[in-house]
Amino acid sequence: MAAFPSKPSTAFAVLLALYAGVLSAPPARCEEPPSELLLESEEIPVLDSEAPLSDSGAPLSDSGAPLSDSGAPLSDSGAPLFSIDSPLGDIEYELGRGLSLGDTGLHVGGFTTVEFDREDGEPGELELDGVNFLVLLKPNQYVSGFMELEVGDFFRWKTNESSVESNPVAKFERLYGDLTIGDPLTLRTGKFQTPVGRWNLVPAEPFVWTPIEPAFLEVAFDEHQTGTAALGTIHPFGGTLDYWVYGQVMDPLDASEDPDPADHSVGGRVQFGRSLEQWSIGSSFLATEIGGQWSYLGGLDAEFSIDRLLVTSEFTLQQGAIPDRDLWDVYVQGVFEVVPTFNLVGRYERLDFEGRDGDAHIGDFGIAWIPKPYLHFKASYRVTDKQTEEVRRGLSMSFSFIF
Repeated sequence: MAAFPSKPSTAFAVLLALYAGVLSAPPARCEEPPSELLLESEEIPVLDSEAPLSDSGAPLSDSGAPLSDSGAPLSDSGAPLFSIDSPLGDIEYELGRGLSLGDTGLHVGGFTTVEFDREDGEPGELELDGVNFLVLLKPNQYVSGFMELEVGDFFRWKTNESSVESNPVAKFERLYGDLTIGDPLTLRTGKFQTPVGRWNLVPAEPFVWTPIEPAFLEVAFDEHQTGTAALGTIHPFGGTLDYWVYGQVMDPLDASEDPDPADHSVGGRVQFGRSLEQWSIGSSFLATEIGGQWSYLGGLDAEFSIDRLLVTSEFTLQQGAIPDRDLWDVYVQGVFEVVPTFNLVGRYERLDFEGRDGDAHIGDFGIAWIPKPYLHFKASYRVTDKQTEEVRRGLSMSFSFIF
């Protein structure tokens, strides 16, 4: 394994100072971002997970009213669109939370996203990114299965062309089964999100704050793992400690081609936070093997709220023998709640490759508007001191509907 480079030492020191500040941050009143999936299906450590739940599973406000994903009490429109009494139990459908089939433990939902991107000097591109179907089967508290099936490439249209491209293709974004012993231990087998950092823990585009992701995620590691994992939650020192230990031990299922998919990998993550004080810190490790060559990634991350400001940061360092993966990256993102449904978003990122071109200072500035828990609109503009294959200046917008 190659020695860590000295270039990120300053950034690393700044991040350590930021994370130390997290521990001393005062209790916050900022609401949690809309990152909780409509189905209880993924390992997202939301900070308000200790809040009491309504009968429908939604968190309750202090007054006892159900809360939406954005933290606001649900109006009458948050009630089920329909409810049918059946021998299987109540069959209910609610926008943004899907269809529940009685007492079977089967829940079906999903989302779709329309995107518009225009790089500087290039024509605009309008695209239906895909329709994602989410299926959760949880017949009891011990055994569950989850599937996310994406039907993508419905259409793509460039503003300088008259024709529309359409080549629908279906693939499994996630497909796994869980055996839950209790909160401290769940055993998982299948295809799941790679638990590295903050951004990649959020399993779908509607539940992040910007329509374009931090640049390093395109090249640093595989978005998914196909293998086994052990994960769980314990509660030491008056807080919540989440952990993941995982490995890719089988051929990737419907793997992305960029970056080259790993043949094998092993990794782990820990995250500690205190929900009432609205902060958490985490650390990740991932070793990846491709064609007998290994690369090693380490990272630190933190998130905290102060009043209406939510701050998220990640620091990632990767070294090894796999070509084009030696890099370090740091980003700091702030989200300011102007009103309960409208947020200003800004992110600064520094991406630095070792031994090749592509280094860049990157800024993303935009808005996130969530008029209803099931409607998400985002727009941002990216600026950079250097345009590369991975980083381009331009406008990005997305509109998501959660069903």
